[in-house]
Amino acid sequence: MARRLLALSLALLSFLALPRQSAAATARPERDSLAVAWLADCARFVGERRYAEMDSVAALALARLSAAERPDSNALASAHFYRGYSRVQRAMVSGPEASGHFADAARVFAGMARPDTLSWASTLDAHTWLLINLARGDSAVRQVERARALCRPSVRGADSLLAEIWYTSGRAYRAAGRTELAIAALDSCRQIRVRRLGADHPRVAEPIAELGAILMRAGRLEEAVQLLDGAIRQLERGGAETINRLPGALGDLATALFRLGDVARSVETIEKQLAVYVTRDGAESRYLIPPLYSIGLRLYEFGDHAGARTVFEDALRRAEAGLGAGNDRTEIGGAVNYFFHRHTLKLQSDFRQLEDKGRGVKAHELRVQTYVAF
Repeated sequence: MARRLLALSLALLSFLALPRQSAAATARPERDSLAVAWLADCARFVGERRYAEMDSVAALALARLSAAERPDSNALASAHFYRGYSRVQRAMVSGPEASGHFADAARVFAGMARPDTLSWASTLDAHTWLLINLARGDSAVRQVERARALCRPSVRGADSLLAEIWYTSGRAYRAAGRTELAIAALDSCRQIRVRRLGADHPRVAEPIAELGAILMRAGRLEEAVQLLDGAIRQLERGGAETINRLPGALGDLATALFRLGDVARSVETIEKQLAVYVTRDGAESRYLIPPLYSIGLRLYEFGDHAGARTVFEDALRRAEAGLGAGNDRTEIGGAVNYFFHRHTLKLQSDFRQLEDKGRGVKAHELRVQTYVAF
């Protein structure tokens, strides 16, 4: 989940120009300089990861622009976009409210006589990521195909954005179960990047890493490891430019290694993923919860129950601090709860079997069935 949410950051890049574009426009009666200044603050908050402030300021701008008799359409679309983006990032989950803001921004663009085409396409691209996260694969495909249609060769700057949208297309097609189209879309992204940036550029590795993830999910583990290893080395050279895609690639590599039985290297890979999150978001970031859960799972399966418990307790502490005690909106709450109980039951089962053996008791079938069913 964390990877899907972080990927929205790239869809946002072309949108950051909206306040500057509005400032350069000719003065009109409906122009609202205060709202535009607020939107410029939202653009700044993106780089600073100040999502709570972005949400509040975008809400103010949206209310002000919506109340205007003739609102600035570019600014209104931008306010909807920032509100949706901040809602996703603040909650670390996706929902109908954020989706509605992206849809409203797209409707504003669609109703304009001369819309900012690239910002419109970027909005659809961001909405696609959200729909993927909501497991609405078919809807995601429809949105991303609309975004691609806007990136016509005649639109200045469309080629660069089109590479991003082909990447999103690959994710959307995979979410919809259309693997062959996903592979073709990712290859289109790769070709554009190679042509524009050169084969050794770190961003060329992004679609390659996603291809590795597809192979991993198809059970072609050795091929997946080979692709992901190379892609990760290339992504690591990109620094801040590719840091948002690096955790996802590391997570996929760790999963492939785990399925191949290389538990030790799998854990080492997740530790690298943790280090990336700490570098980017800080040591107390809630984005550390999923990799901590993964490490705990691997330690548990490896037989290190004490180590797993320590890791799960850390993950649970972070989940309660970042999401609220008892919050089960993400897979983390359920997973940590499940493995805590499973760990306890396993210890109980081991103890009771030893106890029954010592006493010569043989009527323990119900206990064993209870554990296996759990």
